[in-house]
Amino acid sequence: MAKTLRLYLIPIICSFGFNSNAQTYLLGSGYLDAGFMSGSSFQNNVLANRTSTTFGIGLGLQYRFRNVFALEAGIGQFGDNIRLRDQVFEDTYSAHSLVYNQHSRYLGYYGSAQILIPVIYDGWLFLQCGYQMYFDKAETVSKTFEYEILKAEANHLVNATATFGKRDASILPEIGFQYELKRGVFASAGVKLDFSQKNLVTGTYELHDIRTNEILRTDAFSNNGNSFSFNLKLSVGLHEFIKREKPKPQPKPEKEKDKEEIIVVKKDNDKDNEKSETDDVEIEVDN
Repeated sequence: MAKTLRLYLIPIICSFGFNSNAQTYLLGSGYLDAGFMSGSSFQNNVLANRTSTTFGIGLGLQYRFRNVFALEAGIGQFGDNIRLRDQVFEDTYSAHSLVYNQHSRYLGYYGSAQILIPVIYDGWLFLQCGYQMYFDKAETVSKTFEYEILKAEANHLVNATATFGKRDASILPEIGFQYELKRGVFASAGVKLDFSQKNLVTGTYELHDIRTNEILRTDAFSNNGNSFSFNLKLSVGLHEFIKREKPKPQPKPEKEKDKEEIIVVKKDNDKDNEKSETDDVEIEVDN
């Protein structure tokens, strides 16, 4: 455990030394992310997963301390698109596709902390952890759509409902690379995970035969809203905190040094003269 901890701390501690002369910035950030949602779970396995997507766009304000760490807060617009399919329907009627889409849009705000580890000149590996909360409210959406398949002499009616629960919060770990394009302008690309705190959506699905009013198939599903996405961000310096250096003590002028040396020499000569006079007086007394 101690060895593993040292492996993580060594590059972080070294980054303080490498960036001792770096500047501190207040940055404005804009980001865009897009990715894929985790698969839904089903009650009867009538439905199957198709590619479900997620996206987000937002603006933030970041405090970046000497290329060592950064703190950020912001607001954004987010959305999910859950896509399901009735595989039995498509196998029976190969010329037709039954795809069930549910869209969710919501506004949220977030905060994050980031550690920067230098890997190349003007380039850093970053490790980030964020926490995101939402303004959205719980919502129930119902969809009814009809499929007429004349060749098979069958008419079908699909009844589908979806309930989008309120997203309380998400935990957002991220890892990526950041590069300084020019002084105070940073571009980054990362991979982000979204761990939602509760189910995003639950729903039901029914396929009816219009002629007999018979329910041919039924299913229920749920999706927790977890996702895997790619993030692109551009940060521009709004303010640079200039590092103030303490004034160094000024050395004494050379002339003053020379004057002091002259004074010292003169004092030494005076002492030698006084000693000589004293010796002469003693000699006279003896005679």
